[in-house]
Amino acid sequence: MYDQNQNNCNTHEQVFFLITGMHRSGTSFIARAFNLAGVYLGEYKDLISDEWRHTNENLRGHWENRELLELTEQTLLESDGTWHNIPEKLDVSENIGNQIQKVVNKLQLNSLITAGFKDPRIIFCMESWRTYLPNKLFIVGIFRHPLKVAESLKNRNNFSYEKSISLWYRYNTQLLELFKKYDGILLNFDWPKEKILSELKLSFKNLHLSESIDLNQWFTEDLLRSNQTYDASYKIDSKTTDLYKKLQERSMINSQIQFPNLVEGKSLEKIIENYSRNFQRNEEYFRSLNSQKQKEIDQLNAAIIEKQKEIIELTKDISDLSRRISQIDTTQIS
Repeated sequence: MYDQNQNNCNTHEQVFFLITGMHRSGTSFIARAFNLAGVYLGEYKDLISDEWRHTNENLRGHWENRELLELTEQTLLESDGTWHNIPEKLDVSENIGNQIQKVVNKLQLNSLITAGFKDPRIIFCMESWRTYLPNKLFIVGIFRHPLKVAESLKNRNNFSYEKSISLWYRYNTQLLELFKKYDGILLNFDWPKEKILSELKLSFKNLHLSESIDLNQWFTEDLLRSNQTYDASYKIDSKTTDLYKKLQERSMINSQIQFPNLVEGKSLEKIIENYSRNFQRNEEYFRSLNSQKQKEIDQLNAAIIEKQKEIIELTKDISDLSRRISQIDTTQIS
């Protein structure tokens, strides 16, 4: 079901992954899972955040390619929109299109087996970007109950439930439209942990990715904080309920999807060459990161020592003041 009729200047026939879904629906977890299984997302320094440089809103990192995220945001901005104010129509300038191709080509060139990127915004940018993306696309989508998403956005962005559910509806309606045009799998972040991990393992097997990775440490309760705090009594309209059911139905047919063979035509020499190059680059990045963290630790230790000195001086001042007060009291008594 791949769309082979689109004009595309990219000569690579490598399968390219688009990992997406509504914000706060588990896209970061899924992106890292596929990354660990063999989908190249870029060098660590090119990512917005990862598990070593996480944010309070996403404790395991976002795993989004910085350049492509900026390009989706520019695409929305040039049409007077944002991720939470979606324009009705999106256009891509030639300049943005050329940048898209450049980044995608770089990802494919450096990948061991296959490459891709994660961004919820691509759901709406997809059609305007299509000319600049590889021919062979595979969608990895994920969804979550609208109230859980609404609670998460309330905590992160102070959005009302009404606004968040409206966004949830638009994103997931468009997500289902993508599955009408492109092959891919749809995962349900509301599934029990065991179900999610088993579906991922099956997908990795079907795609000839690594099945040996252990995702147990990645799927923890801190990913599901809004599950315990959302307002279950909030009334959801019927169209949103119906869409959630359609998403659930689509997520149950992953085994029927036509999976591409990602290792077909891949030479062992090329894989080893790319692995060595990526390993060297990431080793340099982590060495630099470790050096930076060590400097921060040294600065903190120096600051602690200074504070300790200040505490000692203050203790001396307090002791001296206490002695003087004691002498004054003794004099008054006399």
